[in-house]
Amino acid sequence: MKQFFIVFTCCIVFFLTGCTQNKTASSNGEFTALRQKEMNILLDKINDKNVFVSAQSIKDFNVRAEADLYIEDNISRIVYNVIVDEAKIHMNNVTISFLLEDNMNVKQVTNDVFFTNLNDDGKTLTDLQPDGEVKGTTAFRAFIINSSSIDQEFLEIYKKVYVHISWENPDKTHRSEFILVNAEPSKKLMNYLNENKPV
Repeated sequence: MKQFFIVFTCCIVFFLTGCTQNKTASSNGEFTALRQKEMNILLDKINDKNVFVSAQSIKDFNVRAEADLYIEDNISRIVYNVIVDEAKIHMNNVTISFLLEDNMNVKQVTNDVFFTNLNDDGKTLTDLQPDGEVKGTTAFRAFIINSSSIDQEFLEIYKKVYVHISWENPDKTHRSEFILVNAEPSKKLMNYLNENKPV
C-alpha cells in the first residue's frame, strides 16, 4: 500500500504542475494511436449509454472516482481520479480510460474530456491480484475550470465519469468493462462550485 501511494503522490505532482490539456507522450505517434483507439472505443460506446453498468454491479474489483479542486497561480482546476483496487481476480496490464459528458468540453479549458493511463511503451501498466503487493491503480487528469460556465447543467453532469477498464487474464484472454461512475466531489470542490454558481 505504501508503495502504491508513493507512486501516486509523485504522479499527481507531475500532472498538476504540467499541462492540463492532453499532449502526445511520444514523438513517434505510437501513443497517439493507442490513445486515439481508447478514445474511439469510449466515444462509440457512449452513443448507447445503456452499455455502461453501475460501479456497484462490478464483482471482480472495486472502482470509484473522485473529483477534487486544485488552485495554483489563481487558476482553478478540477482533478478527476479513477481508482481500481480490491481485485478479486488476477488482472494483468490494467488499462483505465475515462470520458466525461460531452458538454463538459466547453465548460473547461481543454481540447477534450478524455484520459487514459496508456503510455507510449505499454510497460508501466499495473498488474493486480487478490492479496497482491500492489493494491490498486489509478488514472487522473486535471482540467482548468471555466468559472463563467458553472451553471445548472455543469452541476448536473460534472460527476458523471464514463470508464473503460480492460485487462489481460492469466490465460492471455482479454476482458473489459464499461462503467458509469459518479465521482465523489471533495468538500473543497463543492464549496468552490457553490460560490461560483449563478444566483
